[in-house]
Amino acid sequence: MSNWFPFTDYDFYAYLTTGIIVLFSIDFGITGGEIVFRETWPFMHIVFAIAVAYIFGQIVAMLASILLEYGIARRVIRPPVAVMMNLGKRRLGERFLGRWIVGRYYEPLPENLRLVVLGRVAEKLGITVENISDAEDVFQVAFPEACSNPNTLKRMEEFRRLYGFSRNMTLAGFLSVGAILYRGGSTENGEFYWWAVIVFVVSIMMFGRFLKFYAAYGAEVLRTFATVVGEGKH
Repeated sequence: MSNWFPFTDYDFYAYLTTGIIVLFSIDFGITGGEIVFRETWPFMHIVFAIAVAYIFGQIVAMLASILLEYGIARRVIRPPVAVMMNLGKRRLGERFLGRWIVGRYYEPLPENLRLVVLGRVAEKLGITVENISDAEDVFQVAFPEACSNPNTLKRMEEFRRLYGFSRNMTLAGFLSVGAILYRGGSTENGEFYWWAVIVFVVSIMMFGRFLKFYAAYGAEVLRTFATVVGEGKH
């Protein structure tokens, strides 16, 4: 972003954009868009709207992190790092995600890479490879060393921005579906239900993008830990 713009790139994509969509959805659901679609916008109203959108974006990001990232992506389904490290038998849902939605980032890494990562993690923790069962242990050991590589850190930041944006937009989309359904019910206009279906499908697709970039983030950490960082240690 330009120096005169008060927000970072991440603020704009992850918070402002999400907040604007949520505000528009609320306005549309309650008033049919009377506020957003009005013809004149005094400067102070614009500033106020941006501030409120940013606050809403922060709230949505917090909820999306709890519900989608820590709830679904790490509880309902196993964390990507657990899948990449092959810590346990892959379930049907994980195979479906790897084949049709996320791609290679949601599949076990090549065996040689896994053995290097697990061996180094076991050495750091003072345990045997067989005793490693928690993906969080692997990530917490690999993460700080991966961050020491400038090129990896840059790619990780890019993946973090992408998965944060996709995650927040997913929840914003689901909230928009609720607003559209409310508007359809209050006006008895069946056309709104079709729009709700479209927005719901788009939200599901954005959730798929979130999983992809979330897994790519973990893969970047593990590959660097196994190769670039590992080479520098020997």
